[in-house]
Amino acid sequence: MLSMKHGEELPLEDAMRLKSAELWLEVQQPLNALKELLRVTESGWEHPWTVKLFKVLAASILAVH
Repeated sequence: MLSMKHGEELPLEDAMRLKSAELWLEVQQPLNALKELLRVTESGWEHPWTVKLFKVLAASILAVH
């Protein structure tokens, strides 16, 4: 488990997927970022990092279209 700033734990596999999604967003590949987010576990979706990335992803997709 990876402990984040707010004291909430996140499984390492989810943390790796979230970091991967961030990197995909940096290179303007929102669909690849979405693929990574969809692989996050159900409990991982409650983590603030996941919520933040999802909002950034949604804004990125809406800005393109």
